[in-house]
Amino acid sequence: MTIEITCQCGKTYTVGDETAGKTAKCQACGASIAIPAPGADASPPRADLGDDDIAAVDRLTEAYKILRKEMAKAIVGQEQVLEELLMCIFARGHAILEGVPG
Repeated sequence: MTIEITCQCGKTYTVGDETAGKTAKCQACGASIAIPAPGADASPPRADLGDDDIAAVDRLTEAYKILRKEMAKAIVGQEQVLEELLMCIFARGHAILEGVPG
């Protein structure tokens, strides 16, 4: 397997995966180039937020506030429990709530 690396000068090299974690010297400019692990991305591409995405975040924030307020009526004084239950709800997961009555 091979890894493709690019120097700051723009020169691109293909090296073997046995060189992962090491550095190489650019033949064009002499700079050191760090060789990442195979398949590792420096950073994933950034998605642009559209109006629909921003509206969805606003709806989620409002739903969070409403749910938290209503749940706090039944679960009093246990802020961490409320947060964890809300995470579970928004992740469409399951939870078992145990505690003393009252």
